[in-house]
Amino acid sequence: MSVLIFPNLFAADPPNINVKQHDKGFFGYQWVEEQHEGSNHNLSCHDPGFSSCKFIVAPTSINLGELNGLIENIENMIQNGQESGSDGTVNLNAVWSHSSGTYTISIGLN
Repeated sequence: MSVLIFPNLFAADPPNINVKQHDKGFFGYQWVEEQHEGSNHNLSCHDPGFSSCKFIVAPTSINLGELNGLIENIENMIQNGQESGSDGTVNLNAVWSHSSGTYTISIGLN
């Protein structure tokens, strides 16, 4: 059985991409939950485990490797003590912050 998915490349609303990370273990996360509803794309990662916090399905027409690479780069900065900041790639921009043990990353298009 084949499933074809055609993202709406002409959607009026730009994608709203949010990543929440809480209580990462030495090897990663136990729970990685991904949601896509309309223009909202959420990734929630929590509790110590062995999974990476990354998207499996690309939000809209965004390059999955570029998106997950940006998230990984931000995770490295967080591990090096940068609790808030901004970063980006050619196509994406991101800001992140820390509150009550949870890191929130908001990603948008350039």
